[in-house]
Amino acid sequence: MPSGMRAFDIEFSDAALLKRPQHAAALGRIFTGWSLIEAAVAGILGHLMHDNQRAAMALLGQFSTNNARLEAVKKVATELVDASELPAFLALMGRVKVHAKKRNDIAHGVWGVKEGAGHLVYRLSLKDFANVTLEFIPEMKAGNHIGPFADLMEKAEEFTLEALEKTEAEGSALLAELYGDLNQRIKAAAEA
Repeated sequence: MPSGMRAFDIEFSDAALLKRPQHAAALGRIFTGWSLIEAAVAGILGHLMHDNQRAAMALLGQFSTNNARLEAVKKVATELVDASELPAFLALMGRVKVHAKKRNDIAHGVWGVKEGAGHLVYRLSLKDFANVTLEFIPEMKAGNHIGPFADLMEKAEEFTLEALEKTEAEGSALLAELYGDLNQRIKAAAEA
């Protein structure tokens, strides 16, 4: 039996995405791609730090956000990357930052489906979902059975499969670029 909440015919539950397996698979590929992106960034940092992967992982582990990790990588790169390569490298890290925001919005959301809208899935931020849950009982006691849900549904984002696949493709292209950079660094270190 699924657990969660239904609001305006949208089911937000632990089983909702079973009704949209293609959307669920695209979300899974986005998450997997992001893990590989993080590994590539850590590998690049390790090579910047004179092939010290353990030091790179220890350094990155000290930061709790993607943005903080990327800023650390950019600072190290500013000191260690050749000046002729630095603008392109910083631009690459900027693209990682943009993709990180998209991935975070996707990962830190509650997903739902609506019968009759088979081409869509709905995402609410975890914060919005939690807030309406906290407001629900006091609002119900006050006789307002719709208010919290109406506010919530205004914040729900609709995603098509095509939109999710576009985000996935952007991540795949970024991953290829990152591994291209990492492979060049590995080759240069091997030849040194």
